[in-house]
Amino acid sequence: MSKSIEVFRMSGAGNLFSVIDNSRYNFNDVELIELARILCSMNDINDFTAEGLLAVSESSDYDFDVKFLNPDGSTGMMCGNGGRCALDFAISRTISPKNNGLYQFSMADNIYSGKLTGEGVLLILPPPVEIIENKIIEIDGKKLNGTFVNVSSDHFVIHHDDLIEMGVEFNIESINNFAPKIRFHENFGFSGVNVNIYRIAGDMIYLFTYERGVEKVTGACGTGAISTAIHCMIKGSVKLPVMISPPSSIPVSVNFEKDYSGKIKKVFLEGHSEIIRKDFITISNL
Repeated sequence: MSKSIEVFRMSGAGNLFSVIDNSRYNFNDVELIELARILCSMNDINDFTAEGLLAVSESSDYDFDVKFLNPDGSTGMMCGNGGRCALDFAISRTISPKNNGLYQFSMADNIYSGKLTGEGVLLILPPPVEIIENKIIEIDGKKLNGTFVNVSSDHFVIHHDDLIEMGVEFNIESINNFAPKIRFHENFGFSGVNVNIYRIAGDMIYLFTYERGVEKVTGACGTGAISTAIHCMIKGSVKLPVMISPPSSIPVSVNFEKDYSGKIKKVFLEGHSEIIRKDFITISNL
């Protein structure tokens, strides 16, 4: 049996997603895994390469619900730019406007909120689950000192200067070749980690994020931007809010609300989101 699916292609600061209104289709978790593999890669029926699938559906408790899946079908992690795109999609396609403009939704076993702004879409996230400063790992006999950050997605952040002696250049090809040594490092367990390598020039952080489940440097990564901003804030090397430019060259803004002791209470991720196009994909045996 074949089914025609309306698929929206979206960009969040250059982070590319395939998006479906799952309230229409009610795909279960197993079906969504197969859909992610189909709708995020080039194949006989799909001509769009995405960095994740967003399945937006109705919620009895919040304004809507989002499930995010990587192109390999893995799921359960938060995606910052995906959350912003899902919010944009839900507001424009599936839910009624609210008087205060602030919406709540569930994603990756957490509750998020956000709204449309003059700069695009603002996503408000809860505080990081875990921050480990000065985490040292050893690669090719060299000790690397970075920051591990869990924002419902695990990230390791390191300055590019620490990798120059290892022959790592600040470009996609070089980082794609090197980052798997960190991504699959035994210190990060079975699931591994997303890898963030950055430089600072003036008031801008330039960032490459190698994403697990995609297994390459992506056009942008929202949780990677947040994790890198946290690392740089700890190091005292940036002023907030901070602009972060990914390979897409479409920057996002990261800011924090802190309590009296300086601990992060809320995280703010703001930037571009748009629907690029709409496709109808016919899929068999779903």
